[in-house]
Amino acid sequence: MRFLKCLEWRGITKARYSTQTSKQILLLKYENLKNKCLTIEAFDEKINPKGVFTNNEICLQDIDVYGFDYDYTLAYYNVSLYRLLFDLAKDYLIVHHKYPPGLKNVDYLSHFPIRGLHLDIKKGWLLKIDSYQNLQLGTVYHGMNEIAHNEVIKNYGGRRFNVEDIGFSQSSPNFHHFVDLFCLPEICLLACTFQYMLDKGIKYQPEYIFQDVHDSINSIHRNYSLHRSIVQSIDDYLLPIRDENSKLKEFLSRLQKNGKKVFLITNSPYWFVNFGMQSLCGEDWSKMFDLIICSARKPQFFNSHSKPFRKFNVKVCK
Repeated sequence: MRFLKCLEWRGITKARYSTQTSKQILLLKYENLKNKCLTIEAFDEKINPKGVFTNNEICLQDIDVYGFDYDYTLAYYNVSLYRLLFDLAKDYLIVHHKYPPGLKNVDYLSHFPIRGLHLDIKKGWLLKIDSYQNLQLGTVYHGMNEIAHNEVIKNYGGRRFNVEDIGFSQSSPNFHHFVDLFCLPEICLLACTFQYMLDKGIKYQPEYIFQDVHDSINSIHRNYSLHRSIVQSIDDYLLPIRDENSKLKEFLSRLQKNGKKVFLITNSPYWFVNFGMQSLCGEDWSKMFDLIICSARKPQFFNSHSKPFRKFNVKVCK
């Protein structure tokens, strides 16, 4: 009733209470909540800024099966891995896609990429779009250059996208969404490559640079050059002494002792996972899992109609 009175006060009658009116109500709620958030000076000191806030409607005691990925879930890496990814993909870009050798001198910029960015594939613009398809001004870059607000608005006709523009899964033929931590080096390599081309006055099509950089990132995963480099110097990348990793064995053992079923599913090959998990949990790490799936080829694993399995002989294939 209060909303109806508010609408009547604003000149919106009950007879006009429609889909358009509902939209106005939601926008009004959004603006009011946003204004309240902007007036908050500081969080309550009692709130732990490093705390984990979960959905209290879920009782973990009722969960019988727990599944884990390997990279960045069971295994925690430091920033050196981003530099390794960046350098390997950069070398692949130069050698296999014949990009200018001068790119070799470009370094990874840890302060630049953030998770969740989109790439406008046709324009070569990196930008931040929130979960409500709103473009965040001040986040639009071509190379290392921020695009002026008025130019952004002029090109997109506003700050809001349709779901059809960016895709229901946040990716479309015109936009690519960088969703995980492994994407940070790819974002940086894209921006650095665009900037190199701009600085050198080299003509290019952004779409082809995206395709080549994306292929370079995927190739160092497919040919296992990334995995081999990590295994050769695992102490430089994996952090077994950090809390994120050091308590892993204790956590998995607790799940097992409480009768939970535990599985591991990862896109990484078994020999790579085995090497890392031995470093984290000891040689008997596999006993902590009821099922282990490697080289899973996610996300196709979850939506493909054909999911052939091959049983892996760990005694023969190390």
